[in-house]
Amino acid sequence: MCWGVPAKVVKVEGLYAHVDFGGVKKQVLVGVEDIREGEIAVVHAGLIIGKIDEKSLAENLEFYREVIATNFMAEGLSSEEARKRAEEEIKKILQK
Repeated sequence: MCWGVPAKVVKVEGLYAHVDFGGVKKQVLVGVEDIREGEIAVVHAGLIIGKIDEKSLAENLEFYREVIATNFMAEGLSSEEARKRAEEEIKKILQK
């Protein structure tokens, strides 16, 4: 199982693309056809392994939000406080 991370494609140059992981920019290998600037790529181990649309990204963020909240609840926070903290963590990620 691999964990792909979403990143915005900034520039494509042949077999390589420059992507932005919420403020952290990296050069990665292109492993899919027809990747374009402005699209959201799924990157694993320095390789673009797929593309994702904004709707799917939003669904994934909701999943991550729930995972983070569950971890905070496991640490003893109330459900309400855990969800609030999870939302804060997601906002931090998106602002970078």
